[in-house]
Amino acid sequence: MNASGTNQPPDGTFLTNDASRRTFLKGVGLAGAAGLAGAAGLTGPFPASTRASAATVPVILGANAPGPWSPSQPQGTKPWPQAVPGALGCRSYRDTPFSTGADCPTAFPGEQFSKPVASIRPDPAVLLNPNDSRYPALVQAIKDLIKDGAKKAVSGYFAAPPQLTVWHEAGHLYKASSDYAQYGLQPLDDGNGFPTNGAAAQRARSMHVKMKSLCDAVTGPGTSLPHVDYGCIIYGDMNKMANDNDLQGPTNWVPEAKYPMDWYGIDIYRTSDGPGTDCTHDDLTSYDKVNQVMGAFHAMVMNRSPLSSPHINVCECNADIDTYRSQFFTDLAAWLHNNDGRRMLTFWHDDPAPHGGPWSSAGAGTIQTLNNIVSLYP
Repeated sequence: MNASGTNQPPDGTFLTNDASRRTFLKGVGLAGAAGLAGAAGLTGPFPASTRASAATVPVILGANAPGPWSPSQPQGTKPWPQAVPGALGCRSYRDTPFSTGADCPTAFPGEQFSKPVASIRPDPAVLLNPNDSRYPALVQAIKDLIKDGAKKAVSGYFAAPPQLTVWHEAGHLYKASSDYAQYGLQPLDDGNGFPTNGAAAQRARSMHVKMKSLCDAVTGPGTSLPHVDYGCIIYGDMNKMANDNDLQGPTNWVPEAKYPMDWYGIDIYRTSDGPGTDCTHDDLTSYDKVNQVMGAFHAMVMNRSPLSSPHINVCECNADIDTYRSQFFTDLAAWLHNNDGRRMLTFWHDDPAPHGGPWSSAGAGTIQTLNNIVSLYP
């Protein structure tokens, strides 16, 4: 029995292919950054490429749901699709943890006609323990949920096969004082913001490996359904959340290279409290600064993925002051376009939110910038 209290090995036994480790970084494109800045009415400087073999890709822009998607909101207050036509990315959550198959969501989360990235929270004590009497029904219910997402893509309900993750921001959100501590994912820390609970990190990695195996078993090659891609989402710097020098320890919440994910996600905000509070509050006032934070994330992904052009998602992003948003969104979209970024999902919240704010706080310049992103990186 391992440190998680289950008979699961540290990162599961569900995948066997070893991935090549990579230590190089990919290039940042000058043209993409400068082009978007010009379209948004912004000026440089935008640095020339500092890394080799940049892979330029379309960027799926979107927002969280139900939030701005909610039909209960007055017409005109919703950003998608009224204010930003063509922004089809959708970030959906089912935040209630569940330990039984009966409590698992039956409908794959995501708004109609969107391209969803969804989060769910299965109980790791059941998901990772085949000896638990609840395990068979829980796993079958999750498989049914994955199948529902794939079928919705086939039917046209979703605009593309959805993506799935569990327990987003593990290693950051689930502190010992939170309602989720009972699920064994609390990171704890050493007083300097560094996680110390290695069992929690291992549990998170094992869940990701297990969930990817379920997506692979239900959809994709050998089935009649499009693949539901599985990935993980972190929040924080690589030394705390995905440390390549601590692959089995408390500062690694991302499966290592022999268990590659289909995509890798990070939540990143520009906030007025500035550097020093945590990684994603670093100085993000320029393309160069965004490149420093996202470049570290990209380097980690290249060490974990077997793909020369891996799939990177920004699953939450915003700024707490509207005058920051155009520059930040511009720089982040340009970086993603030039560095394997597939999704840029903005986050809006009506409650007092230190990292973002309600959609009603988005000014005309921000809305124009979002439309420019859709136009420039289709």
